[in-house]
Amino acid sequence: SRCVSLYDDKGVFCPTLEDEPNKEFEADSIVIAIGQKVKSNCLPADLLDGTKSIIVDPLTLQSPTHSKVFFSGAISGAGSVVEAMAQGREAAKSIARFVSGDGMRWGRDFWVENGYLKEYEAILERAKGGARMILERVPIKKRTLEKEVEMPLTPEQAKQEAERCMSCGRPAEVNKTCWMCLPCEIECPQEALQVRLPYQVR
Repeated sequence: SRCVSLYDDKGVFCPTLEDEPNKEFEADSIVIAIGQKVKSNCLPADLLDGTKSIIVDPLTLQSPTHSKVFFSGAISGAGSVVEAMAQGREAAKSIARFVSGDGMRWGRDFWVENGYLKEYEAILERAKGGARMILERVPIKKRTLEKEVEMPLTPEQAKQEAERCMSCGRPAEVNKTCWMCLPCEIECPQEALQVRLPYQVR
């Protein structure tokens, strides 16, 4: 039966069910839950704010003061069991990433407000131009199977190479939406981009 009220006339907690014949439903499992109020008096003070509410990162559900503590369900106030279970899944995802050492925010704030960059104007005047830096290679006689053939850029060379960029690809970087379609590399007037396709051959 459906619950029609939680309190009686005196304000005492006393759930009342609707007066109609019981209905039967088929289900694989049943979750019995009564959401009332979070008992925060057993938690350390630095987990709570001034209103005794639990402080967490809204995206990862991790405590900012205790890195190994994650919350779900009890942080959003009154809600449905479905919402609490959804938060539990997100908390579990954060815990798995935390234990494995992976970034807990990567790819999770795509649709969060201000998390998805929809418009971006390239700063054309910031690029200084110049030729692409050519990576030097280890002489053939000194090459081994343990070391890379191409040598890295020096800090000065890396800075000079970075100054050729006009930031055209910033949205793809922020939104993690690169499709490896290559027009950015082909059309870049400074030839500052080189897309390296993972596990693929051009």
